[in-house]
Amino acid sequence: MGRRSDPMLILLVLMTITTGCLCSNPVTLTNNGYSTVLVAISEKVPEPENLDLVQNILTAFTDASEYLYGATKNRAYFKDVTVLIPHTWKDMPVYEDATFETFEKANIRVDLPTGHRGNRPFTRTYGKCGMIGAFTHVTPVSLGLTTAGRTLVHHWGHYRWGVFDEFATRKTNLFYQNHDGSHSPTLCTTHIRARFVDESGQECRPGDERTRVCHYEFESDTSAQASVMFHPELPSVTDFCDSDPSSPNYHNLNALGSDQNQFCNFRSTWDVISASNDFSGNNNPPRTVYDTRPTFKLVYYRQYAERVSIVLDVSGSIDVGTLLPRLNQEASKYINSFADGSQVGLITFSERATVDHALTNITTDSHRQSLISALPASTYGSTSIGAGIQAGLSMLKPTGPGGTIVLMTDGQENTAPMIQDVWPDVLLQKVTVVTIAIGQYADMSLEDLASQTSGLSFYDTEDAAHLSEIFTAISTQDSDVIQLSAGSVDVMTSGETFTGTCRIDSTVGSNTTFQFTYVCQDMSILPASPVILYAPDGTEYDSMSPGYVIDTTAGTVQITIPGTAQAGQWSYSITAGTTDPCISTTVGIPNISPAIQTSVTTRPSGNQPPIDCVGTLAHTVMNFRVEGQRVQTCYLVVQQDYSCGLNAEVTVFVTEPTGQEVQLTMSDNGVGADMLANDGIYSTYFPGIDKNGRYNVRVQVSGRVYIDNNCLAGVGENWDPFSGTTSSSSSDDGYHVEIDRMVSLGSFQVTNFIPGQDYFPPSRVIDVQIQTSTDDEVVLQWTAPGGDLDNGQASQYEVVVSNNITTLVQDPDSAVTLQPEHCSDQTDCVINNPSGSGTEEQLVFNIPDEFSGEMVYMGLRGVDEQGNMGELSNIVSHKVGNRQKGPDIVITVVTAFAAVVILVTCIVGAVLWKKGKLKRPPSAAKTRPTQSVRGRRPDVERGEGVVRATFNTNQVPLPPITTCTVDRTTLFQAQKDIEEDLEEPKLVSHKRGEDVVRANVNSRPTRLPPITTSTTNTTAMFVVQKDMEVEDLGPSEGISQERDETKMVATSAKQGKSSIQLANCLLFCSSHLLDTCRSCLQEGDQPSTRLAGTRRSLLQAEQQEELDLCSQQAHSAERDEGTMKTGGNQMSDQKSSVHSPNLQPPPYEELFHDDQEEDINIVDEEETKRQEEEKVRLQEEEKKRLQEEQKKKEEEKRKKKKRKEDRRRKKEEKRRKEEEERRKAEEDQARRSEEERRRLEEEERKRAQDRLGVETPILDRLAPAIQQHDPAALEVSISNY
Repeated sequence: MGRRSDPMLILLVLMTITTGCLCSNPVTLTNNGYSTVLVAISEKVPEPENLDLVQNILTAFTDASEYLYGATKNRAYFKDVTVLIPHTWKDMPVYEDATFETFEKANIRVDLPTGHRGNRPFTRTYGKCGMIGAFTHVTPVSLGLTTAGRTLVHHWGHYRWGVFDEFATRKTNLFYQNHDGSHSPTLCTTHIRARFVDESGQECRPGDERTRVCHYEFESDTSAQASVMFHPELPSVTDFCDSDPSSPNYHNLNALGSDQNQFCNFRSTWDVISASNDFSGNNNPPRTVYDTRPTFKLVYYRQYAERVSIVLDVSGSIDVGTLLPRLNQEASKYINSFADGSQVGLITFSERATVDHALTNITTDSHRQSLISALPASTYGSTSIGAGIQAGLSMLKPTGPGGTIVLMTDGQENTAPMIQDVWPDVLLQKVTVVTIAIGQYADMSLEDLASQTSGLSFYDTEDAAHLSEIFTAISTQDSDVIQLSAGSVDVMTSGETFTGTCRIDSTVGSNTTFQFTYVCQDMSILPASPVILYAPDGTEYDSMSPGYVIDTTAGTVQITIPGTAQAGQWSYSITAGTTDPCISTTVGIPNISPAIQTSVTTRPSGNQPPIDCVGTLAHTVMNFRVEGQRVQTCYLVVQQDYSCGLNAEVTVFVTEPTGQEVQLTMSDNGVGADMLANDGIYSTYFPGIDKNGRYNVRVQVSGRVYIDNNCLAGVGENWDPFSGTTSSSSSDDGYHVEIDRMVSLGSFQVTNFIPGQDYFPPSRVIDVQIQTSTDDEVVLQWTAPGGDLDNGQASQYEVVVSNNITTLVQDPDSAVTLQPEHCSDQTDCVINNPSGSGTEEQLVFNIPDEFSGEMVYMGLRGVDEQGNMGELSNIVSHKVGNRQKGPDIVITVVTAFAAVVILVTCIVGAVLWKKGKLKRPPSAAKTRPTQSVRGRRPDVERGEGVVRATFNTNQVPLPPITTCTVDRTTLFQAQKDIEEDLEEPKLVSHKRGEDVVRANVNSRPTRLPPITTSTTNTTAMFVVQKDMEVEDLGPSEGISQERDETKMVATSAKQGKSSIQLANCLLFCSSHLLDTCRSCLQEGDQPSTRLAGTRRSLLQAEQQEELDLCSQQAHSAERDEGTMKTGGNQMSDQKSSVHSPNLQPPPYEELFHDDQEEDINIVDEEETKRQEEEKVRLQEEEKKRLQEEQKKKEEEKRKKKKRKEDRRRKKEEKRRKEEEERRKAEEDQARRSEEERRRLEEEERKRAQDRLGVETPILDRLAPAIQQHDPAALEVSISNY
């Protein structure tokens, strides 16, 4: 009777559990050396053409060992390597006999080139970062290259550590965009000097890959040391990329499209390798190894028959009324399935092991019947699993290393020897152990025992509902037997009839067997032909047909199809027997209801490679204390000789600890658990875990499958980035075929699961892409995850944006999080309204203004209702355009106010001039416009013009400033600025009354107020003409294209009377009311010209002939000068000049009357005072506005910090809660274990009481002897009584 183990012992056992692929030879890393590496040569590789192949393998691994030692920083090398020679080659004296080694279990397969890849090696991986792969495929040609050792280390990274390529694996990810908007080829590290070129050597640019075949070209002086996962064939490459920013091997985060960044979430290859079981926890620290050459062993495969030791638990917990009959029934079928030449033995164990049938070479049916007759008929005692394994090892040892032990048990070991006691012998003898756990109390170390020996582990409930499927799956392991279908139907009425179908395709059909098992039924009333089978052509198989066998002892009907079965759909009709349930004799063990179980197996037809389906689980043990073991993933490959099998219908059946079955669908769509779409690997998560215990997994494959001969299963696109070629297997792209397959993935165990705890966040999104984009708007598209992995619906999305890829990857919480207000459609924003899992999502949003002109990086993650957040998705980048900012509100208000003041002043001046009250002083002298110093033209491409403003020392009103811009609608708005970037000779001089005005170009069609030159002394009057001099401006005064600025230095008068800012008004007229001004300037020979309809009357002198002020030359030695440079649209000689006549000022007495001068000055003072007050008020408002903005920023920063702190606090509370619940669960488990132990002891006491037929008092006296299982002491105690 098996007892429960101590919880601490369970924990220690789980500490040794490893996860990964269950199908390849286990490799160990001990003391820095990899041992038991298996390299197998395919039987299809011809020996005559490859006489140097074995030597090339030895040379390649010798080079690889040294290269691996350096690349891992002295932490690993190949210590010993076994090479399997196929039976199609000649046997040699140096070859040892192969034992457990097979081609299917090899870590490195040497096979013929594939049409997809040619001689390029590849590694079959299932997609999860850090997960051990299935195998690496190399060819004889690739092993003969001088760089073969380096290539092996590259693929060892794929196989052993689950890292990915860092080069462009698809034509769509050749380039990535840098922060400045430029593009670089995908590589790691950035120190590698490379580019993409086409067949002619011409460089490829982004987008060229659609029309040209591009490949890497390396510069001869490339000296980069990393990375091995990029291109180890480069002589300088010796290291993996790492995460140290100061290292020359720093990982290239900007290469968004590399597989390593995509599938490992931007972790460097060395980070992933360091976190593997090989090196984590300071395993295998750096050590000096003077000789890294491996030890080689050559073994020859002689096609030995199977050697199997069947080891069955017969302890007292095996119910003799239910489980034991079912166990014997399925064991009988399993024994009958062995082919002639197989060696089979039978062992039973309880507290000790017994050999019930020695290892026998099966040659006749009598040998099989002899084994069946030795099956157990009773149960007794406690449980010693170690004793059973030890007996199995002893049985197989005389025939040499290797062989298989099939172990079945329903309890936990409680009697020595234990599993850990015989574990070293199992590894030494290299035996494969296959385990079957019956019921939820079976020993929890069984999965580890199987996985460490390349065996499978299975689980069935106490009613043994799936025992038939399990033994069938065991018979197909390490053989060419293929299971097409399996199923079970419950029998409710005696004699009822059931029908079913199974499809056989053209790739299989040899040795096809239909087997029907009658569970807990009386077959005596069955008709002569209880099963009738129909072939696709209508042929009927009944009891009169050859190969039709009824075995009432085993309770089976078996029909074997002679030759090769027809391709097509087969059907059958089954008649049930009488209902005779198997009745349990143990309290708590359920009865077994009558049922009929079906199974169809076959072998390859031999005409072509069969369509094969193989799979694995991500974990054999899920310890929910370990975060990395909480997500179970199922993987299945559908292939034909490495070609992809696409469009299959794949269904997963998961048997829970309670016996209930759950169905899931596996997909090959590149979403959720699936890494690549249409690569022949189907994947799914299993989020349905709700209790501790064992779960069994089997997969059904059906439907019309497309065999794509241009697709390599598990690899996808066959483009070679280093040569630019794409291989194709043949002119035939593929074909369709309808298939049926049934595959068992074995069982996995769940421990430390706390019911009610939400462990599963939304799955990671891996297909985010930018569908369309503009400068302001981006459209993101992705496939929706679920609330629990890919099941259900997420509660919301967190979309993060940053201009720093490192920040986004390492600390996404500090990035900018998009809010619904950023969505173009805020009423239906997907951020807060996710769709169901698998739905295509689309988000249209505006990038925040703070990222104007920058490269931004975007990613997202789903959040469920409990706040569990998924991993950050793949990241996409976008270059944001420079956004023209609108005019500052303060500048707008100031300018508007100034315009109103000028308008009023213009009207007053116009009225006074009209009445003749403004006269020119008599002493005023006529003034002519200044001449241009040089005649050079400005830069017409930038639309620049130079205006020179000359101070009039005689205080005579002069013509207006004209900026001569090309486009009259190009106006400017300005604000006063302390200009410090002018070169020193042109610094402003307050002694001369100079100010600097900065003007921003208004690119919009709306007209803006004029430039106002805020001079220190407002008595300045200017005359302006276009000056063609560009070089007069200092280099620091050049136009800034980034800020789109113009600069103006204005020189004010040192003496004279108020001009009422006449120059500003004139500038307004010349720019904003140009047409009116020109019409007024051309009125004829009037001594003074009135500007009708304007906002200010212009003071003019006698008119001369109309000359272009922008090209007129003049001179003045007495005048202080300033410069103004304007930027606008491009100039055109035909349209650039603004013409106005060269005007002479009228006599002073005509301009001013003495009695009006004082009034004008008073108006000037009032207006100046009002402007100053308004300026102070606006400055105060601007100051308040800036303070409010600063407060808002600080408040937002505080809220963000608070949110981050709340999130951290919630995580901490959640962790504490989990710890508390885990502690309570452990206490409850310990309490239940103690109660169960006491209950079992009590049951044992009661059984002893029943067997002895005595009362309880005697049991109290006999208890010590009963507990010790000591018959002699028990007999003495009875005698004494």
